[in-house]
Amino acid sequence: MQVRGWLFKTNLMCQVFLLNLGKWPVAQYSTIPASVSASDFILGNWLCELGCPFSGLVAKKQESGHDLFLHLRDQEDRHVGLNYQTGNVDLQIPGSYYDDNRNGTSRIALIELPANASYTVDVDAAFSQLSLESYNLTVISIKPDKIGQFNVTATIPKSTVQHASVQNGTAQTHLSGTLDLDPNVLSPTSKGKYITGYVGLPAGFNVSFIDPSSLRLNDAIPLVPGTRVTIGDHDSDGIPDLIVKFDRQIVKTLFTKPGNYTLHITGNYVRSGNTVPFEAFDSVYVR
Repeated sequence: MQVRGWLFKTNLMCQVFLLNLGKWPVAQYSTIPASVSASDFILGNWLCELGCPFSGLVAKKQESGHDLFLHLRDQEDRHVGLNYQTGNVDLQIPGSYYDDNRNGTSRIALIELPANASYTVDVDAAFSQLSLESYNLTVISIKPDKIGQFNVTATIPKSTVQHASVQNGTAQTHLSGTLDLDPNVLSPTSKGKYITGYVGLPAGFNVSFIDPSSLRLNDAIPLVPGTRVTIGDHDSDGIPDLIVKFDRQIVKTLFTKPGNYTLHITGNYVRSGNTVPFEAFDSVYVR
């Protein structure tokens, strides 16, 4: 599939977008002339300090080839990005812009960002030539009272999609992992020492980049100090799991009566200096 690159804006906006967007300058609010429009500012600067009079968002995808596609959707399922059926670029969200330099870099910008806006940013490997592709994704959101930014470097398997999100107008990403706790049936009288957790991440995210010191069960319980953190394939699905241990007696303090309980683990995926939080859930039964 050949992609020639698109740029959908007025001529003036094209020049601002192409010349300045890749420079990542940081503009001081005090230096923004009153005559500068919101659209010129968002497209030309990416980022300003708190107190910026404009709101907006920019998503940027980079890869060594040109096999991955960047998409953005809002809560109404309006789409910005290449429409695979028509071969054209959808700009269904008002104030949206898209450009692709045909060299592995594509960008989506919004010059309006309502306070309660929620968006999904997708990297799609539907047309990938390799079984596994590497990419970098940066998303920056600008609001007068808050600046959100994340940057993630990841790999993506062919024919899959990976997601990031902007919630309530703020850029963030949160990986959804998997958790399998063993044992998953607990008795108040059991004397076992540990509960073992098998932690998995989405395809393309290697569990070896999880920071063990960041792991918490139900936001409170850390790993047992001094226990080994290892990597295996607990469920034999060909995807590595991080194997960790929690103090069983401390975990049991989370339960007040018999029944089913949902536990969740949180932590950080850290790669190339970038930190992405993740979470995963599992249920246990208490006798």
